[in-house]
Amino acid sequence: MSGWIYLIRNGDLYKIGITKNIINRMRQLKPDEVLVKSYVSNYKELEKQLHYSYKKVRIPQTEYFRLNISNVRSCKRIILFNNNFNYFSLRIFLRLFLYIFIIFSIFIILNFLIFYNLRIVISNSLYLTEKVSFLFMFISFLIKSGVRLDFLNECGFRIQRAIIYLIFTVLLNFISQLLQYYFPA
Repeated sequence: MSGWIYLIRNGDLYKIGITKNIINRMRQLKPDEVLVKSYVSNYKELEKQLHYSYKKVRIPQTEYFRLNISNVRSCKRIILFNNNFNYFSLRIFLRLFLYIFIIFSIFIILNFLIFYNLRIVISNSLYLTEKVSFLFMFISFLIKSGVRLDFLNECGFRIQRAIIYLIFTVLLNFISQLLQYYFPA
């Protein structure tokens, strides 16, 4: 069952809550600031996990917490990361694209030092970048995100990262094949 999970601020207190109708709920609560809201499939379980995570700073018998800045950032990340197709998916994709682009640029520079033929430089750089991207895909399974609350969400995040690297690997291989086809040695 899907619903909204949110983190709001009223004065120096923060509320972690859930609802089916976010607009009506925000009208009822009249928060000073809506810090994050996300429509997720496991909203009840996520709320329970967050309440448990911050139980030391919870005001008894309420959904309000005295969170510090670090707790707020962490809570926002958990709520946003929990949604599989959201802003952070795009952020992961762009960050990985930047890494691949930097690696490709480094290989271009290094290949220019060895070869002076532009076709060979680009072809070698694409080939090496493809191999590094494929290697990163396997490494991404080993790197823990540090923001997941349960095993399934952590696995989903790792698979998502690996799929993005795999897409880059296939794309680089395709570009390399096109280059060899249109500009044979």
